[in-house]
Amino acid sequence: MFNIKQLFVVVFLILGLIQFTQANPIHFESGIGYSYSNITPDGVWYQKGLPHTINKNSPVFMLGITDDIDNNLSWHFDYVNLGSISVNSWDTYRDDYYDPVKGVCLQKCSPNELVNFIGNGSVYGFSATLNYHTQGKIQYGIEAGPFLYHAKWSVSVPNYYTVSGFNPSYTSGWNSTETGIYRSASSWKLGAVIGFTISYNNLTLSLNRYYDGTNFPIPNDGWPTLWRNQTVLMVSYKF
Repeated sequence: MFNIKQLFVVVFLILGLIQFTQANPIHFESGIGYSYSNITPDGVWYQKGLPHTINKNSPVFMLGITDDIDNNLSWHFDYVNLGSISVNSWDTYRDDYYDPVKGVCLQKCSPNELVNFIGNGSVYGFSATLNYHTQGKIQYGIEAGPFLYHAKWSVSVPNYYTVSGFNPSYTSGWNSTETGIYRSASSWKLGAVIGFTISYNNLTLSLNRYYDGTNFPIPNDGWPTLWRNQTVLMVSYKF
C-alpha cells in the first residue's frame, strides 16, 4: 500500500510529465537486459558452508516514455521488470548451530538433520530519471532518480517440523502445515536508481544500480528479502 510520501512522489512525477508533454512530443522507448543481484550475507537465507543453490541473475525488460529537456538533459519515465531471484538451501534449523563467520556447521550437520529453505522473489516498478549527457554522435551520460517498486518474497521450509521435532504451530509470523512452515510478503516501496549510459542515435547501452532491497514489517521480525540491490545491463531503443 502507498504511504503519503510515495503518493506525493507519484503525483509530482505525473504533474511533471504533463508539463513536459504539453510543450514537447514524447518518444516511446523499450529495452531488454540482464540483472545481477547483490544478496544478503551468509546465514540469513542460506548457509554458505552447507548445500545451497542461489539464482542471482534474471532477464529484465523495460517499457516507457522519454524526451529531451534541452541539448544535454533528458527525462525518462519507465516501467521496469527486474525479474526474479530464488534460493534452495539446506540449513541447520537453529541459527546457533551454524557459524557464519567461519562458514561451518557446528551441530546437527548430517543431511537428514538439515531443513530445506525454498525462497522465491520478484521486483517490478516505475522509475523516473533525469539523464545528463554529452552532445555529439556518441553521447555519454549519467542518470538517476526515484524507483517506486513492488517487491515480493516467499519462503517455505517443508520439512521444518519433521527435522526439528517441534510440534506444528503458528510462530513469529510463519504459517504452519503438518510438516513445515511458510510465509510470504509483498509491498510497494520507494527506492532509487543510478547509472551510466552510452547512446548512438536512438540506441542506448546502460549500466544501472537499482536500490530495491527491503525488510517487510513482520511482527517481532524484520524480514529481509534475499537481495539488497540489483545491477542491470540493458540495451534500449528510442522510437
